[in-house]
Amino acid sequence: MVAMRALAIAIVCLFATTGFLDDASGAGPVGQIERDIREAGGAVAFRYRFQDASGQTHQLSFRLPAGAYRAARHGLERPDDDAVKRRFRDRMAERVARSRTEWQTALTARLEVLADTLPDGVTLSHSFEDGKLSWSLNGKGVTRDRLNELGRQMSQRISQASRRLEASKQREVRSYAERLREDMYRELAFTRDPGLGNDLLRPDYRKVASRSAALMRPLADAIAQQAGGDRRARIELALAFLQGIPYDRLTDRDASNGIGFAVPAQMLHLNRGDCDSKATMLAMLMDHLAPAVENAILLLPGHAILAAALPVRAGDRTMKLDGRTYVLMEPAGPAVLPVGRIGDDSRRLLRDDRVLSVVRM
Repeated sequence: MVAMRALAIAIVCLFATTGFLDDASGAGPVGQIERDIREAGGAVAFRYRFQDASGQTHQLSFRLPAGAYRAARHGLERPDDDAVKRRFRDRMAERVARSRTEWQTALTARLEVLADTLPDGVTLSHSFEDGKLSWSLNGKGVTRDRLNELGRQMSQRISQASRRLEASKQREVRSYAERLREDMYRELAFTRDPGLGNDLLRPDYRKVASRSAALMRPLADAIAQQAGGDRRARIELALAFLQGIPYDRLTDRDASNGIGFAVPAQMLHLNRGDCDSKATMLAMLMDHLAPAVENAILLLPGHAILAAALPVRAGDRTMKLDGRTYVLMEPAGPAVLPVGRIGDDSRRLLRDDRVLSVVRM
């Protein structure tokens, strides 16, 4: 049986943005001030108070359907979890059993062809038991020596045919196993990223955002209602909300199954998040708050930030992607930085051209 290899999961976020910009002074905004969650009437009610980069205090209230929220807050399954391995083994067992049936069918067809080559009066009979072939020659009007000679020739031809078919089916099973692994990684919302190394898996940020969008729509609506119609104001408020959620690398198995990533509902439940988790959630919210604004997650060594194709304002930190200017954002926290400002660590990595991967959202 082909085993499901345990691949390493890329822990993208290894540090938080603790340093303010060079021209920052004072203690700065405090981020999240208050958080209250209550379940009643089939819904979970959230209420937050937090400060934005200017020090202004905001309050956001929204409700999520309780059942969908409870299901989503468990986050991603690890590809190396026992339950995932069992599903892989079960599906492989089905494919191997089907392969044995296909081998028998193909070998039977080959035996029929070989039987037609025998002299008149000589017949070939066969059967399968427990996946093993048994066969014999019977002859009328031929000598025992002649029948034995035909048997030796037939044995060689059957063995050759069986080996060729067996090798072909083994190749098909190995190919199926590779496809099944990749399909299961995709089902679990993981993907390979050449920028991080082909042996590493990372969460599929686009798939996570897509799967979470409907559930998180009430949060996006609450942000839009409070911020008004200006796209940048909406993004500023969403950014400040996410920066206020306490930063955590999420490597504790009790927190995010040790994946180092939290889906949006899980992050609200834990009230913790890391850089790529928050960048993914910001990109998801932007799809509703500013759907015409293209954005991408930039993966840096040990960190992730978000870039958005917004009109550039004075002082904005920007980056060119495919000839277009993108404004940079720092969702990770705990530093509460406005749109267009990023932390010292991010600035240093960008200056040194250390972008590992650009994930279009």
